[in-house]
Amino acid sequence: MLTPKEALDNADKYSFEHFDDSFIEEAREYLQRAASFPEAEAAGKAVLSALDSFLIARKALLPFAKRLQDVPMLQVVSKCNLFSAYLQSYERLLAEISDSFKDLYELDSTGAKKVIGTILSLDIVYIIGSNNSHAVPTPLNPLYLWKYIRLAEEMLASRGVPAGGDCYLTDEDKDFIIRKAEDIPDPLALLMLPKNRITRTECLPYSGRLGCMPIYSTKPQISNSSAGLEAVQQGIIRYMCLYPHASMMLRISFINPPSVYSVVTMLKKLDKEFSSFGNVGIDLTIFRTKETSSDWIELEDKALNEGMLGKVRGKRSGAFNLAIKNVRQTYPEILRRISKEQHIIVVFDPNEQEIDIARNNRNIHIHPLCLPKVYDYNKMQGSVRIRAANEGGIFANYASIIEKLYEQPSTFGHRNVFWNSPLKRETYGALLKKTDWLIILDQNLKSWDVSLQSSSERLFYKNSDFRSIGIYSRNNRKFAMGYQEIISSLGNYVPSDQGIQRIISATRAINDDGLLSIVSHSTNQIFDQNHGKGSLGLAITALRYRQQYPDAIIVGLDTQLAREWLSEREDGKLPDLIAIRFGETDDVPPIVEAIEVKTYADYVISDNGVISGHAVEQAAILEALMLEVFGKSEKITTISRREILREQLFECLFSNTNYNPNQKQEVIQRMNNLFAGEYAPKICRHISHVDFTSVDSHTNIYHDEASKEYTLVKIGAKEIQAILSSPMVTIRQAARADTENESIPQPIVPTEPVDNSTMSTTILSNQVPLVNTTVAENDAPLIGVASDIACVDDASNTTSELHEKCVRLNIVLKSYGIQAFPIDENLVQQAARFTRFKLELKPGETENNLKKRSEDIARELEATGEVFIVRIKGTRYIGLDVPFADDNKPLMLIDHLDKLDSVPGALNVLAGQMPDGLYQVIDLAKAPHMLIAGTTGSGKTIFLYSIIVSLLHKLSSDELELLIVDPKQTDFHFFEGLPHLRGGRVLTNADEAIAALETINAIDKQERTNLIRAANSRDIDSYNFKNPEKKMKRLVVIIDEYADLVQAAELQGKEVRKNFESNLCMLAQRVRNLGIHLVIATQQPRATIVTSSLKAVLPFRVSFRLPSHTDSQTILDRSGAEDLLGKGDMLMMTDSDTLRMQGFFITEEQLIDFITSKEE
Repeated sequence: MLTPKEALDNADKYSFEHFDDSFIEEAREYLQRAASFPEAEAAGKAVLSALDSFLIARKALLPFAKRLQDVPMLQVVSKCNLFSAYLQSYERLLAEISDSFKDLYELDSTGAKKVIGTILSLDIVYIIGSNNSHAVPTPLNPLYLWKYIRLAEEMLASRGVPAGGDCYLTDEDKDFIIRKAEDIPDPLALLMLPKNRITRTECLPYSGRLGCMPIYSTKPQISNSSAGLEAVQQGIIRYMCLYPHASMMLRISFINPPSVYSVVTMLKKLDKEFSSFGNVGIDLTIFRTKETSSDWIELEDKALNEGMLGKVRGKRSGAFNLAIKNVRQTYPEILRRISKEQHIIVVFDPNEQEIDIARNNRNIHIHPLCLPKVYDYNKMQGSVRIRAANEGGIFANYASIIEKLYEQPSTFGHRNVFWNSPLKRETYGALLKKTDWLIILDQNLKSWDVSLQSSSERLFYKNSDFRSIGIYSRNNRKFAMGYQEIISSLGNYVPSDQGIQRIISATRAINDDGLLSIVSHSTNQIFDQNHGKGSLGLAITALRYRQQYPDAIIVGLDTQLAREWLSEREDGKLPDLIAIRFGETDDVPPIVEAIEVKTYADYVISDNGVISGHAVEQAAILEALMLEVFGKSEKITTISRREILREQLFECLFSNTNYNPNQKQEVIQRMNNLFAGEYAPKICRHISHVDFTSVDSHTNIYHDEASKEYTLVKIGAKEIQAILSSPMVTIRQAARADTENESIPQPIVPTEPVDNSTMSTTILSNQVPLVNTTVAENDAPLIGVASDIACVDDASNTTSELHEKCVRLNIVLKSYGIQAFPIDENLVQQAARFTRFKLELKPGETENNLKKRSEDIARELEATGEVFIVRIKGTRYIGLDVPFADDNKPLMLIDHLDKLDSVPGALNVLAGQMPDGLYQVIDLAKAPHMLIAGTTGSGKTIFLYSIIVSLLHKLSSDELELLIVDPKQTDFHFFEGLPHLRGGRVLTNADEAIAALETINAIDKQERTNLIRAANSRDIDSYNFKNPEKKMKRLVVIIDEYADLVQAAELQGKEVRKNFESNLCMLAQRVRNLGIHLVIATQQPRATIVTSSLKAVLPFRVSFRLPSHTDSQTILDRSGAEDLLGKGDMLMMTDSDTLRMQGFFITEEQLIDFITSKEE
């Protein structure tokens, strides 16, 4: 389990495959051969030309390669033109590969993937081991150099611009960028290993650095293994300062430390710090939950003879116990082993990297000075997943090509690294019960911290590139005593326990240093009076502001992130709070308030009402920064400052209990829009003077010498006492309450009466269902039914929104050079999931040109999924089916069953709604069999419910017999006991199901054939017409997971599987006229499961969302299913066409009620 550094140091011990010119020549020769074929001529030439240009640009940089690994920024700045040309050539190369991939792949899939993989492997060192794999880019890798080149371009572009102008960079800013460039995160989060270069496929997440070079590895925390231990040491010191008595025997447990020796070394360093506490005892226990290297437990004997651990042998003899549990255990097992309550438990790296598909985010793009985070909020679970963004430009193209190499392209997302932790809320709570302080260190601690909304227990947080640290505790008694002591020293205040707890909660929420900010580093006193007074002032200001504006989002800038943000500012001038308030509607601009908090009069008001002083200067500084962050023009440093503020605001938002999940999701969207520049906020300057010596409170408006407006709020003793003693109420509650203390401001939020007329729902009268005669012929299984009910929440708003969408689409088409007539709003059709725009192209314009721009159109229209482009047969129009967020309305199956009553057909089934609003009814008797595929959550099972419910709605048990196979045993048990069921039950055993199918093939088929022949009939319809008193039932066989049957047959032997598949295909071929119909569904549409023989006898196929275009090709003989939206979005392939539809939905309660009615 070697680290990359160890592997590189021992490179001579491993087999080495040198990437030389022969690989490049092989790639060039392949592209030349590909260009000789007409279908790939353009693609081959384009990629070859781009590759040659890139290699020429790369050759020009070879003299600088060595210094690029030491001081890349200085090298790039000195030769910026060369490096810019190099990056542009690589961007062109990736763009040409992305555009040409399809043609090369269709010509030779294996060769194309090999050559493209070779090109992408250039300037990357791969280290492949039996347990771990690593990759390190070389200094010439364009993905590594991207941030340095972009920084240099923007710095040099600012030359000659007047001071204060757009993009102006001071010399100090440029020096700052060069100094800080090495600290900027690497934007490539995930490196794929091309399949042709190694024997197995892996995704390597970013894991650290060697010098300036990023490392990608399956082994996390490769370098800086001791990172964070110094912060742990400081945390232990703080604990000892707060609880000196613990020094008699300090009980500490470590879980997953970098090594036993690193813990011992850290404790040795504490010796000097602890000398003032006298004799100290330690009871140390070390656990692990992960696999470790063989040297993890190694401990040099001399380590026990030095420092604190040597006290057991020295003159200052305390006590020392060391227990190492060198066996892998789960967290519950560790919790059971911890018998005594610990003073401190330290957990290292609980988060585990998880590679998953990340939905693209149009508002967030990589910037060379920062790596923005994408916040994925799940309002159902109340959880948050955080990942680093890698959208935009060169990285988007790189990710797209890699996905294509893995045959899993998607327009909606890309692979990225998420963080998943076994420390869920239950385990976290159990650990807090076992210890006074819980210290957690992890590279992605913030994601875990936000997901668990642990700010209510957080004492301290410090961010770091390698391991951030958080200290958590439910024991705040000592801090309550500290605030009591501080408050008592400020005057005759009588705080209640509840008031103290509010102060503690507010301090935790607005300050990363949290409650530890008031703890003294001196052994002479526990609490720092000056820091405590400032902390108290911040908390009182935040509580008062939230009392006035309950929905405001407030963050404290007296944090590590903000100090870093403003570290280059003069004297560290730093305002304390930022508050953001959104209006009732998007038409009202958001208000951003810069709040400077003082506990003394750090300002002067002249006789003519002009305000000045240090507090005014600090508020003005933050206003300037807010204008930079939210303004239209920006400097290169703006992006990183914006991201720091965004991160703080999102953390505060996720922990805000005033919002329900729906409101929280709405505010998240508005926050994203704010930072995307879609709002122009009003920025206000606010000074809060928490005056412990004055009695009354008042609010006044003043202006500075530049006539800028400042709001000065003076919070006096009466209001301070009310906050410290009375239960906190919101301003809405206060507006309804009678109060006797008129000195405390009671602002009232005006409320308007609700106009019930705007809440009405218009339901159009039922229309006569129309049969679409163009598809209602006897041999066609599909029947189109016009929608007979349309529900409109607000007709005027819908018309306005529709007009806006049409205008935007016209602009988008014009922008991309699509020659088309303006969209006719009267022809727009809206369905449950889609809006269909009917587009008429001008003469000379091609449909293919429109399809090439489908992704751009989807992005510009803010579509929630792929835009499908279809020719509307029999018309001159092309349909653009666009899924919008506001179109996502469920189609309830129960509400539409009456549509089956007026449609002719033997086995009619409600399938779904087309984008044009027409409902589709399938006659299963004419299909006559169906193949269905879809991944988990795509809507496959609900579609099977729709089939069964539709059949039961129309047919009695005398007309229909059902055989349902459910190997999962959980989805179809509702139908147990139905009179329609063969045998009266659902089959859940795969072997039993195979036997039942063999019975149908061997017995039912022959019996039905004999009866039809005896009646001199050709099919079941003719037989039933001649024998009305002894009608033959139709038999519908529904198999929920066909793959389980194939696997069960294979377990009995390859010959059994072969016979099973051949008998099933023969059955499907011969039973159409006998009234036996197969509906086969699977989650695993692999070619080994869904064979070509099976597909040949099942031409009617339905696909819901699938993982890749390869799976889509297997089911539909075309791609597209990988881009479906899920939740009922389907592609249905008939004999003549492929249709996109939205399936129906039925709740469990509705299903049970329906089945109960049929049983009665």
